[in-house]
Amino acid sequence: MRANFGETTGNSFIELLLVLPIFLTLILGSLGIFMWAQESYAVGQAAQVGVTKWATTGNILISRNDINRTLKADGFSPQTASTDCSQQGTLDVVTVSLPFRVDFWQKARVVSATRSAVNETRSTSGSQSWW
Repeated sequence: MRANFGETTGNSFIELLLVLPIFLTLILGSLGIFMWAQESYAVGQAAQVGVTKWATTGNILISRNDINRTLKADGFSPQTASTDCSQQGTLDVVTVSLPFRVDFWQKARVVSATRSAVNETRSTSGSQSWW
C-alpha cells in the first residue's frame, strides 16, 4: 500500500498551529501598546493640569486635588499614583507616576510624566504671567 501525498486532510490544522502564536503575539502586543499609550496620556494630562493650577494659584494643595480629580476622571485610582511637586526658583515642576497595569509587558513597570511652568515676576499691571 502506497502513501498518498495529495491528501490535505490535516493541513489546515497544522497551518493554524503555525499561525496562531504569531497572531496572538500581535494582538497582545497591540493591547499592551494601547494600554501604555492610555496611561501615558492620563499621567501627562494630570501633570499638565497640576502644574497649570499650581502656577496660576500658587497653592500646591489645590494642584494635588486637581491631579487626583483628573486621574479619577480618566479611570485611574489616585491612591496608586505618585505625585512629586518641586519648585526651583521660578520653575514649578510636577511629576505624576502610575504603576503600569499590564503584567505581560515586564520592561515598563511605571509610567510617568513631568510638566513644568515658569512663573515670571509680577508685571506693572499686577498680573502674573506663565507658560
